[in-house]
Amino acid sequence: MSRRSPPGHRRAFTLLELLVVLVLLGLATAIVLPAFRVPAQAATESPLSRARALAVQRGETLRLEAQGEGRWRVTAAADTATTALLDGDGMDPHALGGAQSVLVTALGTCLPEGPSLPDGAAWDPVRCGVTLR
Repeated sequence: MSRRSPPGHRRAFTLLELLVVLVLLGLATAIVLPAFRVPAQAATESPLSRARALAVQRGETLRLEAQGEGRWRVTAAADTATTALLDGDGMDPHALGGAQSVLVTALGTCLPEGPSLPDGAAWDPVRCGVTLR
């Protein structure tokens, strides 16, 4: 004997069935989405923001060095062998505000090393850049 709905009633999904489907879709999205976002994000990030993220992730102070002609390198500040953790090219020559290198702390703040800043400019350690007074 089969169960039939009374006339005028439609069969529908229960609330529990809908919630299970939504949870499964959310889990699938959470697993798949990062695979699509990481390459595009890494390509557009500046060397300074990449160094900040790495310093916070590793929990140690890093040094971002401008090496001329747009080349840059990130090393551990305590590393005397200067093993590169990150490197690349295409850095804006004014990104470090005239400094030769920048120390990036584990908290993500930055301290410039090298020549002094031009008159009327100040280094903002939280934004990791030069601000005009």
